[in-house]
Amino acid sequence: MTRVPLEYASERRRRRVPVLAIGLGLMIVVLIGIVFVLVERQRQTQQALLVSKMAEAQLLSQMQVARAAQLQAAATQASATPAEFRLEQRGAHVLEDAKVRVSIGDITGGRVRVSVEDDTGRLLVEARSMRQGDVLQFTGPADASFRLELLELTNLLIGNDFARLRLSPAAPATQATRPAAPELTETQKIDLLLARVAGARNIVFIRNGSEHAPPEAADHLRMKWDQAGGASDSDATALDFIERVATRSSLSGRQYRVRLPDGREITAADWLREQLRQIEEGR
Repeated sequence: MTRVPLEYASERRRRRVPVLAIGLGLMIVVLIGIVFVLVERQRQTQQALLVSKMAEAQLLSQMQVARAAQLQAAATQASATPAEFRLEQRGAHVLEDAKVRVSIGDITGGRVRVSVEDDTGRLLVEARSMRQGDVLQFTGPADASFRLELLELTNLLIGNDFARLRLSPAAPATQATRPAAPELTETQKIDLLLARVAGARNIVFIRNGSEHAPPEAADHLRMKWDQAGGASDSDATALDFIERVATRSSLSGRQYRVRLPDGREITAADWLREQLRQIEEGR
């Protein structure tokens, strides 16, 4: 049997040790890489899960808010059963169920200005002119829809004039509903009245027994209005214009009159009130 010299065997062992060390190092590097990959995948999975949960929570929150708003609107709508009420001029009426406050101004010439606020004082409907039979639709608290109808206007010789109104839940406006006309400023209404006077056809204006053409009548009324300070009065209304300067002569006290194309004569005040009604209705 051949014996390997001791020096040769030791040399072989010395060569085997570095190979084993390199192999072990490579295995450690591979294991570290695998662990890193696994940890990174777990981190990405947890992050994706967190983002998903956050998005789900946000969506759920939005759904809850929307649902709460729907329930509140439904509750407000259900509680606001039709309610009729009487309201004296320059008065206000609070409807607790609907959480709204209805106010009216002076009742003059078959019309009254109506405004609506919510229970916090926020203006829901700016003051607008209405006459008997007019219907006003508006959005109240919690986006509930309401229908305010002017049932009756009453002028009394003794005592306060009053209006009777009805507030009820409303569906979206339809063609069958006649809402109150879009609001114009009172100055705009007065300017439109004067324009209608000046542009009237086949009509004669009669002042103190003398006949006047429409443009002349318009100039006279504008002059009287300016002299009376109406143009600088921010609270003056179109009805004020009719009553102060377009109803009668300030010298004789005689009523102004209008001769219509068919020969009939009516007071200028009645003719102007009809024109004002048409203006407010957008005609």
